[in-house]
Amino acid sequence: MADGDPTANSAEAQASVTAALDSVTVINNIVANNEAVAGQTTAEKADDADRNYRHIEIMKEKDWFWNTASADQKTTFTNAISAGKAYYDANKS
Repeated sequence: MADGDPTANSAEAQASVTAALDSVTVINNIVANNEAVAGQTTAEKADDADRNYRHIEIMKEKDWFWNTASADQKTTFTNAISAGKAYYDANKS
């Protein structure tokens, strides 16, 4: 564990998991092309998908983060990375 990293399952770690779930929501909205992203161009959505799936990838590599996430959340994160990357790769400018 790097200096300053939270402990797994601490309030700070839980907050990080919650924040990463916000990235999942962004990716899901982009892939579904729903009302939440109606005003964005395809290029803007691709950039958002890229930024959010990469954020989850970075967090997934942190032991304290991954050990805090539930099994269902781990599946959700893994699926969101795949979906966000696929959207970005198909729509990047």
